[in-house]
Formats: sequence, C-alpha cells, structure tokens
Amino acid sequence: MVTLTTTTVILVFLGVGWGLQLGPVRLVDNKRYISYNLGPSSNNSLLECPYELDEAKNEEIQKISWSLSGRYGKEEVEGFYEWSPSDGVKATGALEGAVNLHRQDGNLELTELRYNLGGFYNCSATLTNGEAQSTARWEALVIETSPNVISINTEIKECSTINTIKANAVYPEPTVHGGLYSPSLSGYYNEITSDQWLKVVYQNLSVAYSVNKREFKIDEDTPYDVYFLFTLGVTKTNGDYISLFSTTGTDLMMSSRGCPALTRKEYQKETYSTDGTKNCRNEYIKSFDNPKVTVTCQEGYHSDGELSSLELTCDLETFTWKDEDGKESNYDLRCVLDSNHDHGNDGGSITVTTSTTLLVMATTLLLCLLQL
Repeated sequence: MVTLTTTTVILVFLGVGWGLQLGPVRLVDNKRYISYNLGPSSNNSLLECPYELDEAKNEEIQKISWSLSGRYGKEEVEGFYEWSPSDGVKATGALEGAVNLHRQDGNLELTELRYNLGGFYNCSATLTNGEAQSTARWEALVIETSPNVISINTEIKECSTINTIKANAVYPEPTVHGGLYSPSLSGYYNEITSDQWLKVVYQNLSVAYSVNKREFKIDEDTPYDVYFLFTLGVTKTNGDYISLFSTTGTDLMMSSRGCPALTRKEYQKETYSTDGTKNCRNEYIKSFDNPKVTVTCQEGYHSDGELSSLELTCDLETFTWKDEDGKESNYDLRCVLDSNHDHGNDGGSITVTTSTTLLVMATTLLLCLLQL
C-alpha cells in the first residue's frame, strides 16, 4: 500500500508539471555576461525566462515575476519585477527605473547598467489555473573592462624571458594567470604566484593587476611544449570561469630542440663536433651542419666489441643520435682495460707484490749464508 501511494503522488505531481515547462534563466543569445561597455540594449542586457505551455490544456500565463538577490553576497531580495497581461508591469527596489516596462513577453530587459544590477536572478510563472513554477537562481554579471586592458612587455636575455604585465582595471575583480604553460602538463609549468602580483583596488571596487620583470628560465627540465600564456577573466560564485582576454607568445629559445648529450658509459669518452653550439636545454643543435659525436674508449682501454669507435649524427627530426646507416645506436663499445697498461690502483698493486717477492728472496738468501 505504501508503494502504491508513493507512486500515485509522483504521477499527480508530474501531471501538474505537464501544463508548464519553465526556465532556466538565460541571457539573450546565451551570452556569458552583460557588458557594461556596450551599454543597455535588447542584444546585451536582456534576461529571458523561457517557458512552454501545454496547448491541449488551453492554459494561459497569468503573470511572470522576477527577483534579484545575492548582490555583494547578500541573500535577501533587493529588486522585484512583475509582468501580467491583464495587470501590467511593476518594478521595485533595485530594479525600479532600470527595466523596460513596455515589453509584452515577461522577459526582463535592463535599460540602465549599474554594477549593483549584477547578481542572482530567478523568474517564476503562474498560470490562470493557479499552477506556478520557479526557476533556480542564476548569476548574471555586469562586467566592465578598461580600454587597452592588457599591456605586456617581453625581454629575452640569454636563456630567460623577462615579462612585465599590466592588466588595467576590471569590474568585478578579475582572475588572472600568467607564466609558462605546458599542454602536456595541462597547466602551468612555471606560473606567476599570487604574492608576486601587485593588486590595486579602486574606489568603485574594480581591480587592476600588474607584475614587473618576472623572469622565466629555460633549462634542461623545461618541457618542450611550453609557451608564455596570460589569461584574464571573471569567476562566478559557483566557480564557472568567464574568459575575457588571452594572449600567447613563444620564441626560438623556447621551441629550440636538439639532441641531448649521450649518457656516458663506463670508460668511454665522447667528442662533439659542435662543442659550443647548444640550446638552453643543453642540447646539441645545428650550426652549419648537423651535430656529430665520436665515441671512443678512454686511454688505456680498448673496445671489446667489433668497432673501435663510433661516429653518430644528430637526427633533427627525431632528435636522436644515429649511426651512418641511419639507425639508432646504443653507442656501447664495451670498453675494457688494456692488458699491458698500468692504471692507478692496479699498477700500485703490481709494484707492491713485486717488492714483497724480492724481500722474501733476499731474506731466504741471508738465512742460507748464516747457516754456512
């Protein structure tokens, strides 16, 4: 019996809902925000309360109401607007004198833009049979940006890029990010930290950010795909990010690639043909010709393999060292000690052993002479 009762209640609820489909609230043309710079218009500052009626039920809209709340973190309703085909329109609170009172569709068109008109809007619709529905609150931001909002100056010095960034005032406070971005890391490899930004808050609560001569080094640990990226946007209360500006930059220093030095194997030495021609990642790069390296055994050692030496060339398409046949090589000559060559402690050991033998022989001879 309990199950039947619950099911019946659900069916009745859905039956009532079929007469009216409402929302969600949206800006005209699904815009992301209201632009203060563009001014009020039906193309910029129109909030829509979409609804559909069930024609079979022959119901009509009695009224559509709007409320504005959540300005500056406050929860109470601070503006109210109501449209009715029979009773006309009215606006109170923050919306009084700031909306189009001549619309015939129940949508809310702001005819004046102020910072305090940004906030959470929701609409509700009531049918002539008394059925009513209300949408969830939706945050509409009024965003103003300064002319030439971004200024970036970049200097290249040895293996560093030095950036000075100025982001002029934006309302509400923007979210800024800048630094060396790596797609392979899905984030910044080296980013300007929050304490490095200089933040200026103006009287109207708009905020500017700047950073002076922030240095980014390129070295052996820097990912190959990094590039400079600066972004500026505004973040909604729910965490949704609205991108406003983005600029990227790269140069030969960041994108340069070559062949890394060979990993040294025991008792081998490598002689590079372009010893001084390296990029910032300490890789060998092309000067007049592709980089080459000759691999031999150190003095006092010889190859235990078929080859006494190797000459490898840097393939600047794959950035690997290849032999004369164009194949990647393990460049291991298996260098071993020459049999007729003294080396450090080995030679010392031979000398000690020989001296000890001579001493024993001399002692034995002396004992023999004494016995005589």
